[in-house]
Amino acid sequence: MRGFSLLEVLIYTAIIGIVGSLFSGILLSVTRIQNQQNAAAEVNQQLNFVINNIQRLIRESSYIDIAAGAVTSTLTLKMRDSAKDPTIITVANGKVTLQQGGASPLELTTSAVTVDKLAFLKITNYPGHDSVQIDVTLSHNTSNPQMQFTKSLTSAVARVSAATFDSDIVPGTDNAYDVGLGSARWQDLNLSGEIKIGGISTDGTGKVACVKSDGNLGTCSTVPNASGVCTCN
Repeated sequence: MRGFSLLEVLIYTAIIGIVGSLFSGILLSVTRIQNQQNAAAEVNQQLNFVINNIQRLIRESSYIDIAAGAVTSTLTLKMRDSAKDPTIITVANGKVTLQQGGASPLELTTSAVTVDKLAFLKITNYPGHDSVQIDVTLSHNTSNPQMQFTKSLTSAVARVSAATFDSDIVPGTDNAYDVGLGSARWQDLNLSGEIKIGGISTDGTGKVACVKSDGNLGTCSTVPNASGVCTCN
């Protein structure tokens, strides 16, 4: 049996080396693409989770408690449910966090991603409900250049519920603020108790609100009787 010559051995070795290099390159490319896809999937999943939760909470809120027209990294929402009031969304320790009422903050993102940006902008749409523009940017948390991936998402959502209050509406100082204006009036006032102007003085005059014959609001010049009737001026 004739063996291989030195030239044939060299040729076969070169062919095997070329084929091996090709397969190695293909394997590296496939691994790099798979790593990029895994990083993108992780970022997209957490980004969608954050956006969906923020949108849901804004729709459920009764009031967006941030200044209009000013970008902020913390969103505060008033909620009907006292156990969830206030609801605060912000960034802490590199993660998006959600705190409702007196409960401990919950992390909406994991250490697999880095929060590059979280910004909120309140937009007033009178006579419609206020809305919030949300800007979020997340990156895959890695030092491997093959797995680096960043994605940004901008969204806007409006409140759905009407504003509700779960505490007294008290002005910051006495005898300084109005409810409504002459050019922007409230329509109806529904109360279950009394209307008083300055309370009842010791002599009982000039302090109790009443409705005059022309339909305007006046004050009692006499002490109301047992039925609440007085002379209204």
